[in-house]
Amino acid sequence: MERYIHQGPPAKVRASLKKHLPSVGASRLLAAAAKREVKVNGRRVREGELISPGDRVEVFLPEPPAFRPEAVFDSGRVLAVNKPRGIPTVGGHSLESELQRERGESWRAVHRLDTNTAGLVLFAGDEGAAGELLAAFREGRVRKFYSAVLCRPFEQREGLWSDFLFKDAKKSRVYVRAEGGKGYLPIATAYRILREKGDLAWAELELHTGRTHQIRAQSAFHGHPVLGDGKYGDPGFNRRYGRKDQCLCARKLLLRFPTGELKDLDGLTLEIGDPFAELFDRS
Repeated sequence: MERYIHQGPPAKVRASLKKHLPSVGASRLLAAAAKREVKVNGRRVREGELISPGDRVEVFLPEPPAFRPEAVFDSGRVLAVNKPRGIPTVGGHSLESELQRERGESWRAVHRLDTNTAGLVLFAGDEGAAGELLAAFREGRVRKFYSAVLCRPFEQREGLWSDFLFKDAKKSRVYVRAEGGKGYLPIATAYRILREKGDLAWAELELHTGRTHQIRAQSAFHGHPVLGDGKYGDPGFNRRYGRKDQCLCARKLLLRFPTGELKDLDGLTLEIGDPFAELFDRS
């Protein structure tokens, strides 16, 4: 359990928790608020209620899932880990914190996946490796492929979605539209349909840009939300298939290091098994 005294202007339960408990993973805080596991001055409150300055807040946090980081590749300086669904990449009780506990404080994530997205995450063991990896992402020398289960059949088996995305950090949500505007940044995602079954499609997607929630929001914008996505998904599809888990996985990375400290890793391909293949078994 966590306790604190609310400071600052009145705020809704979620906002107060995030402000005062930054070291706790956001998913655990949101789960506690949704389940009314928050007491203010000894009274249980709903997540939409306001907390006032000086209020005493008690939070009964769900236990984080037990896990051990699964290494897919380890060069000594660069580590690829298969992140489980439901585990944040960084922050309290995260993939990064668990890895640091096992291997030392120098290890840090050089990119992130959403808490409910599984798959490959790269870590650097020193500043030199971190700089090389961050430059590779920034310069487009890392190709990122995802596997997903999308709702509704596709008219075209492959294509490229090019749109614009706006990030509302306060709402922890992004918005996609076909034309640009103030605050909207260009996004592009290539898709290839591997197989369809009923009104579901098994797709491989390649990110050409790497914005927050890009695949989830853009696929929903084009009428094919990720199955099980509670934020941008289709509630009807999610209920029909009984999926509360987000069917999205970062499955493959192709890395280029033509020069620099990681030149010996040039052309490295990292890949994990596809968790959704069995859903589309032809038998």
